[in-house]
Amino acid sequence: MTQTPTSLALPIALALVGGILILWATRRLLRRSKKVPMHVQVYEGVSEVFRKDPEAEVPAEALVCYRAYRLYLYLLDDGLDKGVSNMEPGAVRAALPGLEPLGLGDAAREIDAFVGVYEEIERRTDVDESLGEEYQKTARDLDRRLYPLLREIPERLERYLGR
Repeated sequence: MTQTPTSLALPIALALVGGILILWATRRLLRRSKKVPMHVQVYEGVSEVFRKDPEAEVPAEALVCYRAYRLYLYLLDDGLDKGVSNMEPGAVRAALPGLEPLGLGDAAREIDAFVGVYEEIERRTDVDESLGEEYQKTARDLDRRLYPLLREIPERLERYLGR
């Protein structure tokens, strides 16, 4: 049986449609996978360096980026109370200088004051209900005030690294 041009039309059309779909899917995937922001690249690089050697020296800009983005990751999603607990008060305090070059010095001071209250509550053995409620209220109020500022950290880091 010989192939006629009409019998080849369907396989050719299907191959063409398949090729177009593959090109469309590839283009869509490439458009969706955007470039990783500079602050994330720096953060991941410094994290890797500190995993290997916690006392390693890194450039000042990289350290600012690491500290600020680390605070962003812990405090923005979890809120102050849980974020400070998960990150540990000492680590939070060590990361606070990363906010100063970004113009968030006031936020850093408020977080530092909150960490002091957190540590005081942790030290006490006789936390009564009213003190616990006051602490939670303070944490919620600070979360509400600081959330918009903390949300700006990635954008501010990009500007800081791009200057």
